[in-house]
Amino acid sequence: MVRGVDRVIPLDPRDDKLRLLATLSALRRTRYDVVFDVQGLIKSAALTWLTGAKRTFGMPRAHLREQSAQMFY
Repeated sequence: MVRGVDRVIPLDPRDDKLRLLATLSALRRTRYDVVFDVQGLIKSAALTWLTGAKRTFGMPRAHLREQSAQMFY
C-alpha cells in the first residue's frame, strides 16, 4: 500500500457494460479529490476524467502508451 492512497479500485474493461456503468457511478458519488492514471491509455485517461475528481494526474507525455490520453489530464 502507498501512504496517502486511501483506496485502489481495479476495473476490468471486459466486464459487462452495466457493471462498468455501476462502477463509474460509484466513483462519481464518492467525489474524490485526486485520481491517478498510471496506465497512460486513452481508456484509462478517459475513465480518470469521468470520475469527476477535482484533480486528475497522468503520466508525462513522453511515457504515455497512447499520446491522445494527455487531453484528459
